[in-house]
Amino acid sequence: TVDAESLSHVYDGAGHGIKAAEASDAKGTTIEYSTDGESWSGTIPQFTEYREEGYLVHVRAKNDNYSNVAEADVVFRITKRPIKVAAGILETEYDGSEKAVTEFTYTVSNKENTAGALKDHKVSAVLKNNKRTEAGEQTVSVEENSVRILSGEADVTKNYAVSLEDGKLTVKRKDGL
Repeated sequence: TVDAESLSHVYDGAGHGIKAAEASDAKGTTIEYSTDGESWSGTIPQFTEYREEGYLVHVRAKNDNYSNVAEADVVFRITKRPIKVAAGILETEYDGSEKAVTEFTYTVSNKENTAGALKDHKVSAVLKNNKRTEAGEQTVSVEENSVRILSGEADVTKNYAVSLEDGKLTVKRKDGL
């Protein structure tokens, strides 16, 4: 028999694969891996990007002392990396000109490297309801599906689980008319 274990890893832009398989009789046994069931290698396949269905890895153990080939299928998953994108906050006094919240913030990679934007990734977003001239206040939002995350020129947004947070624009009344 061959023992192979499914694993998962939070997206971090690096390659990851299943745990090395083991055969019930290691002496003289060759373990091979395949992602298509046709091309086999002794190297564990590596995966870098999120894919909803995960990555199917075929594992087989061959040994000249046995008449059969032991096989197993496992699924390796890259899970989406959580990131929070928040519209900015602006509080200003009325002066007759249009005011706008133009900034947003986002979480950066945490110490454990399991959440936030990776160091070399650039985040962009579109803000809505972010302009006001008259005194008053309003909620500013990040437009749904507007967040884009790039690694160089490559769009890697699909690898992130994006949550949105509102901001606020406040134009305070001016004292004395």
